[in-house]
Amino acid sequence: MKSIIFEGWKIEIDKEKTKNYYSELYREGLRECCSDCRNYYYGIRHLPKVFIEFLESLFIVPETPIGAYKLDKIADNIFLYDVNYLISGNILEKPDNAETVSANGNKAFKTSTLTDEVEFYFTKELHPSLRNLSGYESYFELQLFCEIPWVIDEPYE
Repeated sequence: MKSIIFEGWKIEIDKEKTKNYYSELYREGLRECCSDCRNYYYGIRHLPKVFIEFLESLFIVPETPIGAYKLDKIADNIFLYDVNYLISGNILEKPDNAETVSANGNKAFKTSTLTDEVEFYFTKELHPSLRNLSGYESYFELQLFCEIPWVIDEPYE
């Protein structure tokens, strides 16, 4: 296990299990999906190098998220995406107020900042579709909110 401390988060990553998970994924999947996914696939390389380095330091293949969803238009040709990646390991410590519970019982997550265009948090609450993954209890999720330019030669909706 490799321990990483970053922006108040302390996580422990099973490097081999995480790398194996990404090596088994079909890398071209986003390119063959909807236009939002294809745009993320090509658009992430337009983000600052620190973004790609961050993902790679977590043993994540940037082009293979669990999902990439366009949320909103931020400016001309710039969109906010919600993106999820899976990591094998544990969340050992969270920043203060990383998770709060509102009066109605719903959890609220406070993001940490990677760059002006990228915010993130880690959570053990995996998307229900991942519960069929063998040993899913040993994984946690990285959720990113990032601003991506529209780079593909297709109209956006």
